[in-house]
Amino acid sequence: MPQHYNSASRLLAIINAFLAHADGESGMDAWGAILGVEEPDGHVKPFKVAERLCALSDELDRLKKTLDERGTYEADLHFHPIAIARRAFSPGLLQNTIKEPKAWLAGEVKTQLRYMVPGIPSDESEFDAEDLDELKALIAALQNLVNQSELPERLLQMVRKHIALLLRGLELYPIHGPYALRRALTQVTGELVVNQPAIQEFQGSQEVNLMGKICQKAQEMTAIVSAASDYITVATLAYQAGKVNLSVAHS
Repeated sequence: MPQHYNSASRLLAIINAFLAHADGESGMDAWGAILGVEEPDGHVKPFKVAERLCALSDELDRLKKTLDERGTYEADLHFHPIAIARRAFSPGLLQNTIKEPKAWLAGEVKTQLRYMVPGIPSDESEFDAEDLDELKALIAALQNLVNQSELPERLLQMVRKHIALLLRGLELYPIHGPYALRRALTQVTGELVVNQPAIQEFQGSQEVNLMGKICQKAQEMTAIVSAASDYITVATLAYQAGKVNLSVAHS
């Protein structure tokens, strides 16, 4: 686990991966591989890759906000490389080769990010790889269960939405860190509270049991890595989930 883990370190890791790709590769192929976009439909893939690049731009905003709040760096020292990075992340370049964006990122952007990594707080830590694999396996099991389920469609629609939210959080984890999963969990937990009667009607079913396991696992993961300032958020999530009283099957 790296000593420093923050917006700058995540962006630097992604940029280093980008710089390792060949100059003649298209932006679509390079960014698709780096950002984990596995979409066989060539008409849909550009939208998904562009969406991930927008998430990278959002992470640049988070980095800028952190730097502004700390006042550690002269504005010119970080505003300029952030602007260059945003230009390199533009979805408008996806059909071009990556030679030019690589040149933009390889110089000042990479150098300044290296300085920023130890200079800003490590607000969270990375998830343990085994925990990530376990959560992904639980979600995959729930997907399979839902595909064969005889529960009412209204409840299945809610579960499918929750699966999509959690998968989205996992997809954005390399960019936003644990914040991505915590945000997804906040949305899921809020809906569980709102839909409490429908869930409790089928309490004890395999689907509800597994949803409970997934929420519990995600809450444990976010609690472990969260900074002290986020403990209240995580505790609130746990309290809300407790109000719904999801059944959790223990094996």
